[in-house]
Amino acid sequence: MIIAEYKKMLANYRSEKENGSMLVLASFIILLVSMLCVSYWILIRINTTMLILKEKNIQVYYAALGGIEDAISEIREGHPWGNYSQGFSQQWQHLSGNTYYKSSVYGSIPLSNFDYPVTISVTLDGDPMVSTVSIKSVSEINDNGKTYSKILEATVIRALSQEVHILNTKGLNQ
Repeated sequence: MIIAEYKKMLANYRSEKENGSMLVLASFIILLVSMLCVSYWILIRINTTMLILKEKNIQVYYAALGGIEDAISEIREGHPWGNYSQGFSQQWQHLSGNTYYKSSVYGSIPLSNFDYPVTISVTLDGDPMVSTVSIKSVSEINDNGKTYSKILEATVIRALSQEVHILNTKGLNQ
């Protein structure tokens, strides 16, 4: 009888011990799954941030390139580039010297090519009617307190036939 009670007590002890080990195992599995979920969430967040950064860099690059193209368009139309030049597109605002800007944020005339807030400033060095001209275009996008910007520089020449040609375009690191 004593032996039977001892075996019964030993069996209960073993089953209680096994129940405790299952709790430890379940807790470990839950911890492991939670860590995997958090790691995956962090990776998704990093990828989303990288995609947004890439999108903004593409936007400022093409905005700066658009500034160069707009400046070339003004040169092709024969508008002199200088202090308060007459005949420019009304989107251009004089900033200082040979620098003009257009903005979808500050300008009175909206920039229809951009569906995001952008400011483009263009500086022209040289006389477009006579010689080789250097055009520097700076674009900026402000998004949620962050500023993304790009500087492009192009060298432009007017041929004897009065056609305007781009010799080269380069991006400047900031």
